[in-house]
Amino acid sequence: MITRLAGFTEGDGFLAKALEFFLLLRDSDLRKQPATAELLNWLSFLRGDLFEEVENPLAKKSAELSHSLSSLVKNADDQETALEVLEGWLSKSS
Repeated sequence: MITRLAGFTEGDGFLAKALEFFLLLRDSDLRKQPATAELLNWLSFLRGDLFEEVENPLAKKSAELSHSLSSLVKNADDQETALEVLEGWLSKSS
């Protein structure tokens, strides 16, 4: 179903990695788990103007990628946990 969104294809490596991270984040110790709406907002952000020239925004660690977590994690107390999960995931993915 997500592959029907504009800018995504079924074999999109970016989409697979984004879903991998999203599921890892959902399994982490957050007070409020991100839902599908947050996932869709985050994907739209990552495919937006800021990362327009980047084929896979998840392939490189950047301040913008860290800031994008606010699209996924709404609870201020969860922001630090989400950042730790992202940093751990990025180090294993590279």
